[in-house]
Amino acid sequence: MQLKYNDGTFPRFNGDITNQLWGIPGNLSNNFTYSYHALSRLLAGDTGHGTYEKDITYDVMGNILTLNRNGTEMQTYSYNPAVTGNKLNSVSGGATRTYSYDGNGNAVSDGTHLVTYNILNLPVTVSGGSSISYTYDAAAKKLKKVSGGVTTDYIDGIQYTAGAIDFIQTEEGIARKNGANYSYEYTLTDHLGNNRLRFDIYNNAAREIQHDNYFPFGKTYNSYAPGTRNNYLYNGKELQSGLEQYDYGARFYDPVIGRWNVVDPLAEDYDDVSPYNYALNNPVNNTDPDGMRVEDGPQGFYNDYNFDPDGKLVNVVIKPGPITFIKQIKMGKEVS
Repeated sequence: MQLKYNDGTFPRFNGDITNQLWGIPGNLSNNFTYSYHALSRLLAGDTGHGTYEKDITYDVMGNILTLNRNGTEMQTYSYNPAVTGNKLNSVSGGATRTYSYDGNGNAVSDGTHLVTYNILNLPVTVSGGSSISYTYDAAAKKLKKVSGGVTTDYIDGIQYTAGAIDFIQTEEGIARKNGANYSYEYTLTDHLGNNRLRFDIYNNAAREIQHDNYFPFGKTYNSYAPGTRNNYLYNGKELQSGLEQYDYGARFYDPVIGRWNVVDPLAEDYDDVSPYNYALNNPVNNTDPDGMRVEDGPQGFYNDYNFDPDGKLVNVVIKPGPITFIKQIKMGKEVS
């Protein structure tokens, strides 16, 4: 994968990624070209081959007003700021939805699904288009999911299905239970932690078993998974089958509309933008690792960025450990 900044199609000199190329060694045949608003909000991500999210517009708080996905899914978002503030009332076009909220600002209905929440504003039950229930501990850690009568238990990186170990998460992928043994599956990720390619070793050679591509706001396209699909995808988060939202911990994110359905638990730290916006509307450069705070890279690390005299990024030194500094792009300013 190759990323371009000030040497891309629409050069940016503030660290915004302007081109993203990927493919096989020696042939990076896939490309997204990005353009931005003056406040680094994404305006378009286009492959040039009919796959894109563009014509993205925002109100002054960063709520998405329009989003055109592949030309056939021009979504228009409706708000009533004087009455409901930053809450999304409806979406028409590619997705057709009507929203209602509880007193805490949690979306309890999107016109299809009905959602109930606990005291921590985490979803407990989902009905309507799907039947899902969740169980958490007192620290808001997800312990169990029941979907379609199938129970999934989550225990510190070990995932059980119907009471038996399904797989164990590892540093490089997963170890999937296969009878009395485990088969190892390896994952290649991009700069955002998105799972791009999954492979195993078959007859002493690497064998592709899954690949996924992503629109800028996280919806997958051109996915390939002939066997058991790994649902840990965008930013490495688990896609909730039936609900089609990603679980980030503190909140669920909807990649179809490019925003959260629950208020940011740290909304007071971002009081100049909508508490429902995702990653300050710059999903190409930023992540939100736990659904509460924006960071300029995956895994919660603060990185050292080294540039050459012309301002071109040379390398990135990743600093593991506790977060001592978080770069936040707020109203065009960097704050600590």
